[in-house]
Amino acid sequence: MIAKKRNYIILLVILVVSIVLSIIIKTMNIDISKLINIQPKETFISPGKYPLAVTKPILYNSYNTKKNPGVSGYSSSDIISDYPIFPASSCQNNNIRYWRRPNNGTCSPADFCGGIYKSTDQDIPSTLQPPLDQGVRVNYYDSSTL
Repeated sequence: MIAKKRNYIILLVILVVSIVLSIIIKTMNIDISKLINIQPKETFISPGKYPLAVTKPILYNSYNTKKNPGVSGYSSSDIISDYPIFPASSCQNNNIRYWRRPNNGTCSPADFCGGIYKSTDQDIPSTLQPPLDQGVRVNYYDSSTL
């Protein structure tokens, strides 16, 4: 019985101390993160540059943007066609390098797909031609004889 009363008294003291501390912190306008030395961190990999990232989306250089960006009315059945699945006998593979839209049919939720960027023709660089008749060719490089 005495142990039970002691536990109640300890719990009451902890409760009173926490209430008093919260009142003091609120009235003195103290920032808790500075007291316990917590640095706020963003979890974005590439958040963009301020203030440009506030007014323009991150991929605005690579893709055309819509005039009024926002969520789209797409559902999962609408975006599944954006995810390419080729049969095993196909010479193509699912590793597409230049997408027409930055979404690849894997948006979650589905209405995030197609809300910001329009379909954009990508500027695909031409492949390098190997040098001809300049020596012994090793891959795309010429070796010179000494």
